[in-house]
Amino acid sequence: MTKSSHRLLWIYFLGLVLRLIYLYQISDNPFFEQLNNDPLTYDTQARKIASGDWIGDQIFFKAPFYPYFLAVFYRLFDHSYLLPRLFQTIIGSFSCIQVYAIARHSFGRETAEYAALITATYGMLIYFENELLITGFMIFFSLSAIRLWQKAALRDVWSLWLASGIVCGLAALCRPNILLFCPLIPIWLWLQWSDSKQSARRVRILKATLYTAIGVCTAVLPVKTPEAFGNLSLLVWFGKKFYPESPLRRVKTLSEKNPPIFAWA
Repeated sequence: MTKSSHRLLWIYFLGLVLRLIYLYQISDNPFFEQLNNDPLTYDTQARKIASGDWIGDQIFFKAPFYPYFLAVFYRLFDHSYLLPRLFQTIIGSFSCIQVYAIARHSFGRETAEYAALITATYGMLIYFENELLITGFMIFFSLSAIRLWQKAALRDVWSLWLASGIVCGLAALCRPNILLFCPLIPIWLWLQWSDSKQSARRVRILKATLYTAIGVCTAVLPVKTPEAFGNLSLLVWFGKKFYPESPLRRVKTLSEKNPPIFAWA
């Protein structure tokens, strides 16, 4: 193992230890299990899914990945608030490695080590990754997609483009407006492959874009509810008005008063 690998391993464990220490510190906080706002909404949706309503009949009020993630843990571990957070700390620690790999590819080893160290010790990341929120997964999947795009641009292998699209789709299930950046991929590839002939470059970009799009659809389309196929809403929708009811009531009220046309979370 090289010296650089040793440093990266230490950075990873530093990030993991800091996250575990923070998780231990907040475990006896009254708000650890008394949820409100977004965590309460996710928890309510996850309880409904875990009770057997895995498909649903309405468009998701929020991005669907996290409620399903929580629902799986609730079914397996009897509605534990600790274990999902513990899993998220591990995912958050792996984000440090992804940041290192991306930065090393673009800026070199020294910059990559500093970037990974900042990611490992950044307080806001540690906080959000220990809340019942989707932030940690959104960051991890986004970083993973970027890293796969870097590898795919170097090797130009269809399987890597497909994998990058699938991971990008998973990121979209966490934060749908990430898909707005997908049209920038052909532009980036045009700059990356500037040494190729123009005609060959167009074909390569077309293939890469096609496989990426297939990957995104593979991840996204199976999660659309039956109602979502009947209108232009891609994944989720947010109401634009404030209703002071409970999360379930708010979802029902908004869906009745504001039929979704097209919306992003």
